[in-house]
Amino acid sequence: MSEPAPPAPPSSGSRTEPTSAIIGDRACVKCGFNLHGQIVVRDPEYGLLVARCPECGTAASLQEHPILGRWASRWAAMLAAVWLLVIVGLILFSGVVIGLISVGLATDACKPIRERIATSFKEHLVAEQAAMTQEEFQTAYPNFISIASWPADQYPWVTASWWEGQDAAAFLGNGPLDNYDWRIAKTWIPFGLFTFTAGVFLAVTIAHRRGFTLVLPALAIGSISAALVLLVTGEDPVLSAFSGTNWGGLVDLNGLAALHAAGFAFVTVLVQTAVIAAGLMVGRPLARLIVRALVPPRIRAPLGFLWSADRLPQPRTHPPALRQPQ
Repeated sequence: MSEPAPPAPPSSGSRTEPTSAIIGDRACVKCGFNLHGQIVVRDPEYGLLVARCPECGTAASLQEHPILGRWASRWAAMLAAVWLLVIVGLILFSGVVIGLISVGLATDACKPIRERIATSFKEHLVAEQAAMTQEEFQTAYPNFISIASWPADQYPWVTASWWEGQDAAAFLGNGPLDNYDWRIAKTWIPFGLFTFTAGVFLAVTIAHRRGFTLVLPALAIGSISAALVLLVTGEDPVLSAFSGTNWGGLVDLNGLAALHAAGFAFVTVLVQTAVIAAGLMVGRPLARLIVRALVPPRIRAPLGFLWSADRLPQPRTHPPALRQPQ
């Protein structure tokens, strides 16, 4: 009785015929290399889908059907919603924070305007005090009895009646160089650390964006900040007449100065928007540098999106001399 003939060996091209590619992050079980983008083939002997590691040659078996069923799509939708909320929240939060801090810095930068108003009001106050008896002065200026002798730059407010008779334009200098204390600009450096960090975080979070579209969040943040500056400083804040808040016959000097703070505030917003854009552009390269320096090669696979987002090859897990032949 003759022996049955052995099965014919598979064709040489069947093992390498691609069926698909790995689109997610999957670590090699042996060396930890991220198999993202590797070709998936069907093993002719067992009929399993496998992807072979280009670093060590180990075959990784793959599930042909998801084991979570419909829950996989549900979890994906929930994570996508959380991701969207984080991105939108960070953009809104950054825009509001930058706008408010810019107005605050600009108000401080308006010190020259504030001092001119306070100096003029103090001269008026000294003249009134010399022309009146003490009782008359206390009756006319009850809020200035204890601060009449203060330096002008420490005056917190002026009287509304005095301010209504003043020409607001007379307190403006010869342009921004005279109206702003530009030494405040040194605070842009620590302020920029926050905005740069926000840009880097956004660049890592929105890994699907590349090129010019990557700076769109910076433009959105800058627009929110600029709108907030306009809302706080008035319709025409640079050249409009002063009209600060009247509190019981008193006008806050900071409120008066803030009406001319928009110029400095807009420059601050522009600078910080540029810093965010810089953080967005260098965010992923910087993150890849940190990962290479601090994360061991075998556990880098979950961070492989930092490379695949910019269409770069996955980082090696072994030096070239230690790589095994295919």
